[in-house]
Amino acid sequence: MGGGHVTRPDFGLPQADSDAPLTEFYAILMRALGPAPTFMLPGAYVAFRPPYREPVYAENIREFCTFSPQPQPGYAEVLAPAQLRILHMELAIAPNRAPAALMLTAESTRRVMAVQLLPPFLCPGEPLPSVPDSTAALSLSLSDADIAAADESPAALGRGLAGRLAGKQWLHHPAVDTWLLTALAAAQRAYRRG
Repeated sequence: MGGGHVTRPDFGLPQADSDAPLTEFYAILMRALGPAPTFMLPGAYVAFRPPYREPVYAENIREFCTFSPQPQPGYAEVLAPAQLRILHMELAIAPNRAPAALMLTAESTRRVMAVQLLPPFLCPGEPLPSVPDSTAALSLSLSDADIAAADESPAALGRGLAGRLAGKQWLHHPAVDTWLLTALAAAQRAYRRG
């Protein structure tokens, strides 16, 4: 029986392709979250403008909603910005070995949130991997300045990605889903009355 020699220390889990464009940025973010496991979450604000004298359905309600991660005049607050304390994090890898999202497990609820990094531009024909199943998911858009900072000051970039609100947008969240159901019911009642 072996002498304590481990031949597969990664336990056979897929590893991210080091040549994939976003692998470096996920690594920078993970290093920043290691000693300070907190991540700022954006808010969710919505302006709902249902059509006049037309029914609204679950399939099309989002067409009449405009979402923003920051407060805006005339927008309802669905979710306030918050700080997520992280219990565990893991990088989800797509079948082509590109990083798909950073999966963050909340310390208080044990719910998993996906954070997908978006490059400043997408190459045609190279779509981003789909976001893995999670309780909530958000995107974090990288800027041209972030690309330059990856070489100049990666530690500061990692802290900035974790701590800033700019560039973060909810892809889905249970609070947003609940708000949409409530707004849908109200819009359907108003349509029936009208």
